[in-house]
Amino acid sequence: MTNLKLKQQRQPSACQFSEWQPWLVAAWCIHFVGSILSISYGLLSDDVGRKYIPINVEELADMGCYKGFVDVFSSSMDSLGALACCRHSERDNPSICNPPPPYLLFAKSLTRFPEAWLLPLFPLLLRGACQLLRKIPGTTVSQERQNTYAKRRFYLYIFVILTRGFILYLLFEAIEELFVSPPDSSCWYDGLLHSHYGSCQGRASDFSDHVVFYFAQILPIALTEFLQSCVEPFWGASNRFIPVLLLLWLGNLYSISFLGAYTTALHFHTGPEVFIGYIISLMIQVPFFLLQCTPLFSRAQEYFFGHML
Repeated sequence: MTNLKLKQQRQPSACQFSEWQPWLVAAWCIHFVGSILSISYGLLSDDVGRKYIPINVEELADMGCYKGFVDVFSSSMDSLGALACCRHSERDNPSICNPPPPYLLFAKSLTRFPEAWLLPLFPLLLRGACQLLRKIPGTTVSQERQNTYAKRRFYLYIFVILTRGFILYLLFEAIEELFVSPPDSSCWYDGLLHSHYGSCQGRASDFSDHVVFYFAQILPIALTEFLQSCVEPFWGASNRFIPVLLLLWLGNLYSISFLGAYTTALHFHTGPEVFIGYIISLMIQVPFFLLQCTPLFSRAQEYFFGHML
C-alpha cells in the first residue's frame, strides 16, 4: 500500500519532468555550445600567441604601473608586447588591463571564497529559505520529500566543489609536474616575478585552472539547480519576482564565466592549455547533463530530483 502511494505521488512529477526534458536538453546544448564559443573566440582573437603572467609592479616603480604582466614567450623586454603596464590613465592601457563591466555583480570576487561556493548554490539556498517560510504551493510531493531531495543535491554540489578543488586540480597538477620539465636556464623576466614564483614561471605548459573552475564548478551547478527550479518551482503561481531574479542571477553568472573564459584564452593560456582544462571540466559537466536529462542514471535521478525518465 505504501509503495502504491509513493508511485502515485511520483507519477505526476515524472510526467511533468518528461514534458520538460526537451527544454532541459536544449538548455544544456546551449551551455556546451556557448562555453566552447567563448573559449574559441578568445583563442582566435590572440593572433600573436602570447601568454601573460602577473608581475611585481614594485620592480617597475618608475613606469607608474599599478598592475603589470609579462609575455613569457617574448625573447626580451624590448620585444613588442612583452610588457603590459596598467596605468591609472586608462586611455593608454592594453586590453589586458580592462576591468570587468560594473554591471556584472561579483565579477571580481567570483573566484574567491565564499562567493565561489555560495553563488552557484543560490537557487538551492533560496528554495530552502522559502520552504522555511511556507509550504511549496502546487507541488505534487510533500514539503518533507522536497527538503530531502534538496539536501541530497546540496551534498552532491558540495562534493563536486571539493572534487574540483582538491581532486581534479591537485591530481592533474601532479600529473602535469611528472610530464612537464622546468626550464634549465633563467628567463629575462625572473627579476620581475613575485617572490612565490619560480624561475621562468609560466613558460612551461600548465592547464587553465580558471577554465576548470568556470565549467566544472560554477556553471554546471548553477544550470542544474536553475533547471530543477523550473521543473519543480518553489514559488507561487502569481509570484513573478523569484523566477525573474533567478533568470538574472543565471545570466550574470554565465556572463562572468564566459567573459572569464574568453579573457583566459586571450591573455593567460595557450590553446592546448585551455582545451585541456575544458576536457577536465567535462568530467563534471557530462555526468551532470546525463543525470538531469537522460534515463542512463535513473536511480540517481530519482534519488536527487525525485523523478526519473
